[in-house]
Amino acid sequence: MLLALSAAAGADQAGRGSDPLSPAEIGLARSAAAGSASISADAAPAETRTAEPVLLLVERRLVERNAPDAARLADVYSYDYSNDSLIHTVVDVATGEVRARELQRGVQLPLIAAEVERAAAIVMSDERTRERLEQAYLAVTGQKLNDISDIDFKAFVFHADTLPAALTRDSAMCGVHRCAQMITYTRDNISLDVSPIIDLSNNRVTQISTP
Repeated sequence: MLLALSAAAGADQAGRGSDPLSPAEIGLARSAAAGSASISADAAPAETRTAEPVLLLVERRLVERNAPDAARLADVYSYDYSNDSLIHTVVDVATGEVRARELQRGVQLPLIAAEVERAAAIVMSDERTRERLEQAYLAVTGQKLNDISDIDFKAFVFHADTLPAALTRDSAMCGVHRCAQMITYTRDNISLDVSPIIDLSNNRVTQISTP
């Protein structure tokens, strides 16, 4: 009922044809996908897992111009950390109807900003990793590292098959688990010899650096 009302309310703001999804359509797609999702019964303990699926991406589904079904559809992708699965939901943004929903394991879309921030927080809270980062920063700059904001960094999804021969046992689970690798450097763009791998599924650093 709520989805139907939302669809009606957003009708005037809906896109047309091959237009990008409007804010109203994106909101409807998100709501419909969230309503169809469920938390797995085999979820890991709450202290190590994110309780709710994390929204990663909403995009308009491309269809052939002459396709018999010309409905405007949205592909909604969320990650369920409770069972390490990517949830792909197809939503009709005119009606709020969920057309399809599937779970995929071992499929990792790019990190969103909130996950990058969480990876940085895990790195700074890990005593051994922070110590190595502080040492590297001091060696390069001659200054003390006070906070993650003192450095620049990039983080991206990490798959175990990238460096299979150089990984710890925990890092070898990356790809099955959702992991990030962080590349660190100074504000002057000098690389620091610390590139930790972070298992976001289990909220821990699995490896401080890689060759």
